[in-house]
Amino acid sequence: MPECHSILGASSAHRWCKCTASVLFTKDMPAETSEHAEEGTRAHELCEYKLKTCLQLPVDELSFTPDKEMNEHAYNYALYVMQFVKANSIVKIEQRVDYSSFIGAEGFGTADCLIINEDHIHVIDFKYGMGVKVDAENNFQMMLYALGAYAYALIHCEHVESIKSVKMSIFQPRIGNISEWDIPLLDLQVIAERIFRPRAQEALSANARFAAGEWCRWCKGRAVCRARSEQFAEIVEDFSKKLPPDLSDEEILEVLRKADDFASWLKDVKEFALTCAVNGKKWDGFKISSRATRKFVGSDESIAQALQGTGVEPYVITKKIRTITELEKDLGKKKFTEVLGQFVEKVNGKESLVPIKEK
Repeated sequence: MPECHSILGASSAHRWCKCTASVLFTKDMPAETSEHAEEGTRAHELCEYKLKTCLQLPVDELSFTPDKEMNEHAYNYALYVMQFVKANSIVKIEQRVDYSSFIGAEGFGTADCLIINEDHIHVIDFKYGMGVKVDAENNFQMMLYALGAYAYALIHCEHVESIKSVKMSIFQPRIGNISEWDIPLLDLQVIAERIFRPRAQEALSANARFAAGEWCRWCKGRAVCRARSEQFAEIVEDFSKKLPPDLSDEEILEVLRKADDFASWLKDVKEFALTCAVNGKKWDGFKISSRATRKFVGSDESIAQALQGTGVEPYVITKKIRTITELEKDLGKKKFTEVLGQFVEKVNGKESLVPIKEK
């Protein structure tokens, strides 16, 4: 299940705690999605299904057919969770939790799994991504889920006064990462007062501040944010003030340290400009370009049979048909079209924004 959205959502807490101005800056920007995000949503749906099955709870029919890898990871997630479930545990799956009372502003999110036992709360989060290893310790998202879980316990649990600690777990199976962290409940409440509450209130005020950093990668406004661009402009401006014709080792190191972030920013700006162009915006001197590619349709056997008598070998070393480019070079364009044209299909390539060449 996708997380219900809050502008002070738990999943974006790392960003809004570091860059408080990003909250209102991105408030009305459309939600983003990607193939990886959609894959993660399907994996979470399967995890919910597997865990409910283990707990012998009613389940909804899956909206997709999972592959072997996802099935295995979701099953292992369910086994991991089940080892912490006791006879008297309260288990909540894909549970909306509200931590507004701890941050002084509306804030909520959807926790993958909550286990409320007699003396502690356990919050478990499933991560299907492989790009970044996620740690449970001092994880803002997990701490907010934990605060929301405690708020839930205050309403629904008779033994809430016996809850003294919180355990947080990140289960990230595709990179073999299981990260766990325990913290006393009182310490978590202190963090809420010292960090979450002041940052949340600042984010909704006129005193909110922009701050660029690694958290920008998850911000909807990353392509148009001036604060993010200024960190790169400062390097160029600083270099322009120096007289020697060549960059010093220190200056090159400064560029190297920023290179990946700079490349990421350029990519974000280009993708933003392309999206605008696709939606009708005109960028002076640029146009949308899409280069078509060709691919074979039909079986390798039928293509090989069509090539019989031409003197052209259809296969590479293994029983795999040669590429279109290779076969066209050997046959010639005209002969290639006569023999294999029926097996070739043009596919539109990925769109890009390119300069308009002057004639």
